[in-house]
Amino acid sequence: MNDLTVKPQSWGGGSSTDRPSLLMPVSIPVRAVGPAGPKGPPGDRGPQGYPGPTGLPGPQGKAGPSGVVGPAGPQGPPGPPGSLGADEAPIDGSTYARQNGSWVSISGAVVRYDTAQSLTGAQQAQARANIDAAPHYWDLGTF
Repeated sequence: MNDLTVKPQSWGGGSSTDRPSLLMPVSIPVRAVGPAGPKGPPGDRGPQGYPGPTGLPGPQGKAGPSGVVGPAGPQGPPGPPGSLGADEAPIDGSTYARQNGSWVSISGAVVRYDTAQSLTGAQQAQARANIDAAPHYWDLGTF
């Protein structure tokens, strides 16, 4: 067995006897290291760790088989009778509106938005003049 001795160092600017030393002489036995021994048996498992974060939900599964259709329910009571006669609008293909309690044809006075309408020559000329008067930014290449 060999001994290793550590000597105190001075504090600088004087001898080690002027000030107290933080290091004391110590004797440390040093032994020679031999070959490693055989591997020992495995030890006990440690305590269980905290669970990790929950993952994302999986994809939707396939729908199951449909169930049996049940029997039809009972028939409900009959509703009130509908209005007939003077309250019904005529069904001759014209458009009607109620005016003073009676049906009035408004076929010529209505602007329809569900059918195409042609423009007069003056309206077409005005539309073309409006389009030509607008600035053509696409010709300049900037917006």
